[in-house]
Parts: sequence; C-alpha cells; structure tokens
Amino acid sequence: MRAGSNFAVFGLVYDPISKRACGATTGVEALRAACEVSDIPVYALGGITADRIAELSDTGIGGVAVIGSVFGADSPGDATRALLQAISDHL
Repeated sequence: MRAGSNFAVFGLVYDPISKRACGATTGVEALRAACEVSDIPVYALGGITADRIAELSDTGIGGVAVIGSVFGADSPGDATRALLQAISDHL
C-alpha cells in the first residue's frame, strides 16, 4: 500500500460534522480492517469528536483528522484541547 505515501486518511468513519449528507459512512469496523492491512499509518476522518476518540482506541489508527469538531465549535480552542486530551488518554 505504500507506493510513496507516508500515511493514509480513511473515512468517513462517522457522519461528518462539516459536510452534512456527504455520503455513506464506513464505520469503526471498516477502519479497523483498513489499519490491519496497511503498512503505513491510517488517520481516521469524518465526524471525529473528543467523545468518539475512545471508540477508536483499539482500531490501530495513527491519528485523526478533524475539521468540523474544531471549526464548528463555539470555542475552537476548547474543542482542540478536548481532542488533544482524549487522544492523550486513549491513543
């Protein structure tokens, strides 16, 4: 899977916050399966929030990519801190 890539982004894991009605979601099990076969880090994308980080803890992801959970928040700074804390706690 490498073919010159350093990482892969996989999603939509959940319904995205920044782009409603964007298409079908893949879910956590499909994300886990992608991580199992990848020889490069896989980053989860789509509807990722601090509250969902724990659900992703045993998937093997290399990290997360977020847009809506930060830019759509009343306080992007607080949302970023919550994401970083959840990542520290569970990933």
